[in-house]
Parts: sequence; structure tokens; C-alpha cells
Amino acid sequence: MSDPSSSRTFLRVFLVTFLGLMLLTGIILLFTWLFLRPSLPYVTVTTLSLSNFNTSNQGITGTWRLAFTLHNGNKKTTITYNKFRTSLFYHSKFISKIALDQFKQRERTKLTLSPATLSANNAYFEPRAVTDLNGDRSKGSVQFDIQSSVDTEFRAGLWKFRKPQSLQIFCKNIPIGISSNATSGELVGGPKGCQVKEWLACGLALVTPCDGNSVFHNKYVLLFTSLFPFYEFLARFKYLFLLFSYLFCIFWVISALDVF
Repeated sequence: MSDPSSSRTFLRVFLVTFLGLMLLTGIILLFTWLFLRPSLPYVTVTTLSLSNFNTSNQGITGTWRLAFTLHNGNKKTTITYNKFRTSLFYHSKFISKIALDQFKQRERTKLTLSPATLSANNAYFEPRAVTDLNGDRSKGSVQFDIQSSVDTEFRAGLWKFRKPQSLQIFCKNIPIGISSNATSGELVGGPKGCQVKEWLACGLALVTPCDGNSVFHNKYVLLFTSLFPFYEFLARFKYLFLLFSYLFCIFWVISALDVF
């Protein structure tokens, strides 16, 4: 007959060795991630012009030319931009949208995109919004809001960070100089910086999807994000929290085996 204590000892040694290898692998992956951890790109609006502009009682017509400059400050990480969807708003009122082709940005580079064209041909606009817009024109400039929804992939050599990451780019109150009698105008005051965030609410079924059309002014999304001021901190260091949980589980299993 086999010795039960010998079998039990073998099982303990096997499990401790296996858990030790798992622990070592987790630590290596953590330090690799900390060393290569990517930062989000910095985005500016460098071009925003308007031509063929006209308003009616319940409509708006115009052609907007928009260009972004993207700054990838990562030393070792390239960024691939997929499904770059951009929408134009005036005071939360949707005007137009466009989707850009996939492109890649190398590490530590600044990339200015070719101007994209957004257009509206007598698109419906609430009478009150038309009145507000014409009031802004009488003051010499009109401020527009831009939102982009982008699926990105961060890669350092053969190391690929997670699944495609959804980013939201918010460019608020971008002014175009245009008077009441003019039909065209240009960006006022030089390039404007935008806010770039990982968008937690995109994955929630109860929140409008991030399609670059309606999330920008969704009051429920704004309420949700206001209730979680530490989300960005948690998102940045979530792998560290996962490692601690990982270690806790390993030591709990070892203790349960009565190794110590």
C-alpha cells in the first residue's frame, strides 16, 4: 500500500511549485506592464473652418473642415487608431459626423491628420438653437463642440496591451470667427487642446453607446462619471490591485494546505 502521507507531501510540493511559478509569472508581467505602461495621446484641434454657411427657421447648412494633431508621448509604444468617429455639435445639438480610416502612430511623434469634411444640407435644427446661433454670429464668433470616439490599440514590440481600448476625445467651445453677414469663417485663437479619457460608461448597457453621436451630452453619463471621481486612478493602477488579489489567493490556498 502507498503511504498516504507521502502522497500528501507530493501534492503539497506540486501545488506550492505550481503556485510559485504562477506568482513569478504574475510579478514579471506586472513589472513589464509598469515599465511599458502607455499614456494616452494628447490631442489638439489645429484646423476648424466653415464655408457655405446659412441658416433658416428650422435648418442649418454648411461645410466644416476639421483637422486634429495627435501627440504620442510614449517612448516605446505605438498607437493604432481604429474606427475614429467624429461628431460636431452646437450647444448639444448634433450637426454632422464622419468616420476616418485606420492609421498608426509611432512612439514619440506628432501627427497632424489631413482635414476631414463634415457637412450639413438644410439639416433640421430647433428654432431656438437657430436663434442662439444667429445671436452668436452677431457677436462675431460661434463656438462648436467636437467629440470623437476612437478604438485604439497600444503595442510595444511584440507586447500588446489588452484588447482594443475605447477612448473619448472631447473638444469643447471651439470658436469660429464668423459675422452675421458672412458665410465662411476660421478657427479663432490658434490650436485648441482637447480632453482625452478612457470611457468606462461605453460598456454599460444602461448608458447610450459611444457611437460619437449622442454620448457627449448624455446627462446620465455625466452623472455616472461625477459619482466616480477616482475611476481614472483605479483604471491606471488596476493591474496592481489585481496582483495583490492574486497574491492573496495564492497565500490563502497555501495556508489551506497547511504548508506554513
